Amino acid sequence: MDRITRSSTFSQRTNNIDESKIIPSPAKRQRSAIAATAGLISEQLDTQVVKALQPPPVLGEPSRPQSPPQPEIENLQIPAPLSENVAVNEGLALNEMLQESSKSLTAGIEVDMQAHGGMHLKFPAVVTDDVLVNFVLVHCNPDALSYVTSVDLTFCKQLSGASLLALSQGLPALNSLNLTGCSQFNDNDLVHISQMVNLKNLSIAGCDGISKAGLINLSSVLDNVDTLDLTSCPQIDDEVLSSLPNMYQLKNLILTACTQFSDSGLRALGKLKKLESLVLDQCPQISNSSLLKISAISATGFRKLTHLNVSNCPRVTQQGIFSLKQTLPWLRAVNTGL
Repeated sequence: MDRITRSSTFSQRTNNIDESKIIPSPAKRQRSAIAATAGLISEQLDTQVVKALQPPPVLGEPSRPQSPPQPEIENLQIPAPLSENVAVNEGLALNEMLQESSKSLTAGIEVDMQAHGGMHLKFPAVVTDDVLVNFVLVHCNPDALSYVTSVDLTFCKQLSGASLLALSQGLPALNSLNLTGCSQFNDNDLVHISQMVNLKNLSIAGCDGISKAGLINLSSVLDNVDTLDLTSCPQIDDEVLSSLPNMYQLKNLILTACTQFSDSGLRALGKLKKLESLVLDQCPQISNSSLLKISAISATGFRKLTHLNVSNCPRVTQQGIFSLKQTLPWLRAVNTGL
């Protein structure tokens, strides 16, 4: 799967804080969380460069030893979001510290701070179930992992359902998961994705181990997902597309290089009442006639569609695009590649 595109949208839900399990001061809490994550990464990768993640102590405050890793994750609480600049007093913003550390990790887990305060983890393609499961469920401090909102497992082809189970149990705030090119996952593994209750953004691009039946079942339980990437999934046909309206929160749908559906499946997408962006790049079956089918149901469907990508669709012409814009005047951007 060499040609795969990805899309990400991030959001986070915050639960009540169990004050007995966190450090009262926000600055202290974040130093403890990041220090725990940094210590684990250093242990896993056997590298010293990750020590840059350790924030220096505040002047006048005596240093304290780090709490030992907590192997249990029961009753895990989600703390309040991190402040983007908690390390200003130390002379370097926390997100900058993480970015500098990530640059030094030529092979290993990359850590990055997101604008909304959550933490992003990108695992290397060579990661195995044993490494990921031990990282999430055994060695890492749950307080640190409760800040993780995004995980990227692109082309991690050695992972199985055991890793998805660990993510569903150990990352309570996870709202974005990228499984692009993870060909080992199958229908049985999808149950663990359905247990990620905060998930908003999901990419299963190129996951050809998942069957049509698995995708249909998944669409019936992922009613909170608003962005779905199905790029290069050969099993996407009219029946799968007809099941997607069950994902009634879906706003962004990517069907790049999905060639098995017809105009009938395309019309079914008109039932997605919140759909704002539809990507049909590299879908040669899409034609001017397909766009006319969209126009024909514009009175009841595609009422919020503002972005349409039909690049690399040789049967689509400027005339077809013009006719579509006449019936869907709310379209703001149509990418044709023409």
